[in-house]
Amino acid sequence: MCKHLLRSHFSPVALLLLLLLLSSKSYAQQGAMQPAYFSRSSGNFSFDTDIQAYLLAGRSYECTVLTRFFDAASSSFYVFDAVVDPESASVDVTPNGSLYPPVSTPSSISASDQNQLRVSFVAGTTGNYRFTLRDVLGRNSSNFTAVPSCRETTLFGSFNRFFAQVPIVELENKSSADIEVFIFIVNSGGTTIVDGQSAIAKAGTRTDVVFADLPGSDLGQVVITHRAPFGALSGTVSEYDFGPGGEITLKRERALKVAEKN
Repeated sequence: MCKHLLRSHFSPVALLLLLLLLSSKSYAQQGAMQPAYFSRSSGNFSFDTDIQAYLLAGRSYECTVLTRFFDAASSSFYVFDAVVDPESASVDVTPNGSLYPPVSTPSSISASDQNQLRVSFVAGTTGNYRFTLRDVLGRNSSNFTAVPSCRETTLFGSFNRFFAQVPIVELENKSSADIEVFIFIVNSGGTTIVDGQSAIAKAGTRTDVVFADLPGSDLGQVVITHRAPFGALSGTVSEYDFGPGGEITLKRERALKVAEKN
């Protein structure tokens, strides 16, 4: 199974990126990923179609391909084979089509191939990413109907040390696998004060990451990237004050938000 399928200034508005067809290079055929927040429409593809999507560095994504009108006796079934970045370097992705929430798959498709229906990664470079497909049945039909799509999975939140002493990032992992996350905190002046701190969100439970040493009288944004499916990871930034007698007061809690369309 192919395993080689992977920071920018953070905007307060999470972008669902425009996924578009480029023609700067000559491929046998080209296709465009359908934006997940728009109506999904099927496209006709050849087995050597080069599917492309424009992504931003430092953001996490999931991409899915769904084959339409599959007949195990006569038609092909396609999954992701490889992803390359704008510099034509192989991207390390996490295949997770069988993880929560799973991608619906015909019973004749193996669990390992089901995983390849969806891949998640953090974009290392801004630009056009290219996705190639593999027919798990080896028929390589010259014309098939599929629905490829990408969507951003980055989580966004905020903190305010004027309002409360200690922010805690509370992560809920709904899946059956641990999820590694990378936490960035950028203050109101645009300075990164936490640069990709790694944490593990444990499977099926809540994991708290405490930030007790952020500069006082500061506020800003919390950005979390990961390689899990959309919907598997959610969370809250909760802010607390601690009294002289050890009492704890919850001052504010705000849910982390996922990417939204413009």
